[in-house]
Amino acid sequence: MITTAGPDAEFLKELCVLYVEDDEEVRLQLLPFLSRRVRRVIAACDGAEGLAAFRAERPDVVVTDVRMPVMDGLAMARELRREAPGLPIIVTTAFNETDHMERAREVGVEHYVTKPVERAEMHRTLLSCARRLRLGGEPEGG
Repeated sequence: MITTAGPDAEFLKELCVLYVEDDEEVRLQLLPFLSRRVRRVIAACDGAEGLAAFRAERPDVVVTDVRMPVMDGLAMARELRREAPGLPIIVTTAFNETDHMERAREVGVEHYVTKPVERAEMHRTLLSCARRLRLGGEPEGG
């Protein structure tokens, strides 16, 4: 069950999320879910586009795929860490490989969600990010 009440859920509704996913079908499936839970969603198709969108819009949370053309999600996350060290970053990938998880941790990624993305898991992950931002705390995972 997805919790939509409480201070973290209310705070989540005020946040802006950058969602970076190269697979249009996957992107179109998760966009409505995200849009119902946050104030605004910015969509990008690869890491380079995501990095440009981050610089222009300064979202509160980033959700990104790992493997993408032009610039992958971990390369983008590395750049984001340089510019915004406390930015919550959630990685989504179909690859449940230790190597990807380790590289994500090295970059400072807080959360790793495998595809197909379970909406309840994504919601819990977003709530965790919202909680940290609301309380002004340090990243939980990285």
